[in-house]
Amino acid sequence: MPKNSKHITKQLYDEILRRFPEIHHYVTDGDEELPYSMVGYIARWLKDLGPKAISPNIIKRLQDFTHWCESLPFGQTAEDDIDTILMVALYEELFDMNHTRALLPKLMHKEEFVLNADYLKNWVGEDNYNAALKYF
Repeated sequence: MPKNSKHITKQLYDEILRRFPEIHHYVTDGDEELPYSMVGYIARWLKDLGPKAISPNIIKRLQDFTHWCESLPFGQTAEDDIDTILMVALYEELFDMNHTRALLPKLMHKEEFVLNADYLKNWVGEDNYNAALKYF
């Protein structure tokens, strides 16, 4: 694990629980060392909420969280790179359901979405990509 990984992992863990106390019941011992799991719990919670429960407050908290993540320095590996963790554990998971796909334009710009089309189609499937594109 790169030198800065433990610091970033702890910082991410604390930030997620502060911003999204609703996910606390998903968290188990040892998750403080698992940034992909922690970010993935946000996606799981959003999927479990359903479309009617996703409020403007939740959207704002998601936007603030993603901006916070984007403000962090790049990591040395996929293990400690917050942008990679955010893409894999949150964004890719949001493609699974219509009500979470609708969040994608609120979290990323269309230009970024289109620029990453090949990557996204490979990991989420072309059908899921096209279904999400309709929300932009």
